[in-house]
Amino acid sequence: MSLRRLIQLMLLLVLGSASPIFAQTENAGIRHIQAAIILNGAAAPFLGTAMCRVNEECDVIFNAESRIKLSITLKRQQDGELGTMVVQCPEDCSFVSGRSRMGLQNQRSFEIFHGDNGVEIESVLKPRRKVGDVVLIVR
Repeated sequence: MSLRRLIQLMLLLVLGSASPIFAQTENAGIRHIQAAIILNGAAAPFLGTAMCRVNEECDVIFNAESRIKLSITLKRQQDGELGTMVVQCPEDCSFVSGRSRMGLQNQRSFEIFHGDNGVEIESVLKPRRKVGDVVLIVR
């Protein structure tokens, strides 16, 4: 990871310090989410923040000009899964699974790759080009 990328991630974490108002909304089924999509070759990361209701899709990052979108649907944490996340890029992109949708658990940093398989196919080792990262802060 480059020094520039590390500084961007640190900035996101510093800006994500807890505040009492967000702690109060957590009890009401609303969670505060901050996210960054850091694409290789982009001048700056795409940053977003949203107050998301449990069991409703929530756009955390939406940039129509760049055709970048990150949406999250949170679930109650009964089975350990936090919810699902969907990424959209100007060209098809996906997570390590080869799909643009993935389940969220305790992980907060994700790699994004070029292409989207769309359907699950038996695992075959194919070279994949990493195009960026997604970083989340969920409170």
